[in-house]
Amino acid sequence: MEKNEKNIIEQLMAYDAGDLVRPTKDVTIKLLKFGGKPFTFPITSLDTKVASAIQQDMYDLQIKKGGMDMRLLLAPARLKTIEHGCPEVFRSKELQEHFGAKSTHELINMLLELGEQDYLKGEIDALTGFTSEEAAAEEVKN
Repeated sequence: MEKNEKNIIEQLMAYDAGDLVRPTKDVTIKLLKFGGKPFTFPITSLDTKVASAIQQDMYDLQIKKGGMDMRLLLAPARLKTIEHGCPEVFRSKELQEHFGAKSTHELINMLLELGEQDYLKGEIDALTGFTSEEAAAEEVKN
């Protein structure tokens, strides 16, 4: 075992599974549907299993005569990311009932414009450790 490997193993062994925490933060967005009033959303990083499932569900692969057809399904991925990354708000049965939403996804669409959804998803993705293509390209440059 190389010195670096031993170092990281020793460092990780200093922690227990109970010490692991998922990153959280508050994100404030001025919601257009509410006259630009700012609302603060508590968000959390996605669980690894949830993030993987969302990524898998993003692709619709169909085998046809003469080849394959693949579509990228961004809307469901965006909604699922927001649902799981901001569960206190969008999984609230009380809030869903108040606005007459039949599901978390309907509530998200009811309250947030697409740009606001994209922004909130981006913040959740950043907490989960995903970087945007631009950020990744900038990192490679430096």
